[in-house]
Amino acid sequence: MNGERVARLEAALKASPRVRAMPRSAAGLPIPVIVARDREDQPIFTVNHSEAVAMVAASGSCGICGQRMEEEDVWLVGGPRAAFDPRGAFLDPPMHRECATFALRVCVYLATPSYREAKPGAIAAAKRKALEMGFATREAEGSPKPDHFVLMRIDGMVGLRRDHEPPLFIPNRMPREWELWRDGEPFRFVRDRSPSKPTWVKAAQVAGVEALAQDGLTINDTSLMHRASWAGKLCGVWPWTIGFITEGTANGPVSA
Repeated sequence: MNGERVARLEAALKASPRVRAMPRSAAGLPIPVIVARDREDQPIFTVNHSEAVAMVAASGSCGICGQRMEEEDVWLVGGPRAAFDPRGAFLDPPMHRECATFALRVCVYLATPSYREAKPGAIAAAKRKALEMGFATREAEGSPKPDHFVLMRIDGMVGLRRDHEPPLFIPNRMPREWELWRDGEPFRFVRDRSPSKPTWVKAAQVAGVEALAQDGLTINDTSLMHRASWAGKLCGVWPWTIGFITEGTANGPVSA
C-alpha cells in the first residue's frame, strides 16, 4: 500500500474499535466475515462468500465484523440504483454504521476513484479464481462503478434467495437516515427525524421510477417484495425474524 492508503487505513482503524479487533490479512487489512477465501485460506477481498452472507444476515450480525447488531444500528451500503430504483436490491448484508463507514473510507472498490484502472489484472485474476471455486463475485463483470455510494440506516428489510445466486437485500424504502459518499468521503446526508424527504432524495426516487418506465414497466410489474418495500411496508421485518424469502423477481433487481 502507498503512504496515503496506509494513513487512511490507520485513521479509519482508530475510529473503529470493532474493526480493529478483526483478523488481518498479510498486508494488514481487516478481513470482513463475509469475504471468500481461497484454498490456502487467503482472503479474496473482491468476492463475497454467499453462505457467509446469508449466515450473518439470518443471525442479525454485521457483515463486516460479525458482531450482533441492534435494530437502531442497521445500515446498508450500495449504489444509487440499489437505493432509489424500485427494483433495487443490495448485494452486501447489513452492518454497523461504524463498520460501514470504515469500508466506505478504506475499501478499494468503494473509496478509490480509479478502482478498475488501479490493478485490472489482479482484479480479474481474483474473480477468475473465485468463479473456479464456485463463489459468486461481488459485482457483474464489466458493470460500471457507480459515481457515488449510498449509506442508509434502515428500519426493516427482506433477504431474498434464489437457487445458485448470492443473497439480495431489499430494504424498507423509508430509511431513517441517508448519506452519500464519493471517493471515501461523505458529501450529503439526511439525519434522523428530518420532517420530510429532502429534494435530492425525492429526485433520486423519481429518477428510479423513470428508469423503470424506460423499460416499459411500472411499480406493479416488480416483485411482491419490491412493491412492499417501495410502499414502506417492511418496517420491523428482518431476515433474523422471518428468515429468507425465495421469490422470483421477473424484472431483475438492480444493484449498481
